[in-house]
Amino acid sequence: IEENFKQDPLCKSLPKAETKSNTASIKYNLHKKEYDVYNENEYSYGDYPKLPFKGVELRDPHYPYDNPEHKRNFNEPVHAEIDMLGENRYSAGVYKQLSSKFAVTILILLLGSLYGSSYIFKDFFDFQPVLGKQYPCKEKIYYTFEKVN
Repeated sequence: IEENFKQDPLCKSLPKAETKSNTASIKYNLHKKEYDVYNENEYSYGDYPKLPFKGVELRDPHYPYDNPEHKRNFNEPVHAEIDMLGENRYSAGVYKQLSSKFAVTILILLLGSLYGSSYIFKDFFDFQPVLGKQYPCKEKIYYTFEKVN
């Protein structure tokens, strides 16, 4: 299996020298101090820059972006896991946590209302109402399984 395995070509293009690192930072429109690559043992992103793991929701909503739906400008590098960091997905860096007191209050109210409604309505639905089969006339035979002459 290993002899038929094609290695990802990005893995071999990690910039080792500083000149290659500078050209890669220019390629991705980053300052050379901002440019850092992923660990080649863990990820196979090649020379793609390691950007901070921050959600799109943290960006300014009033900035005039080129692509306002995704809060992104033209030719701007995005995180390698951008498919996970959209506004309608996981918002890394944004904490919308409820306090423990508020969460426990909601839980008690929910369980109490479920228990209370089941206690109140327990006598109303005791049985499943079923009537006898209704035929148009009991004396007349409408069908039979015997052969007809």
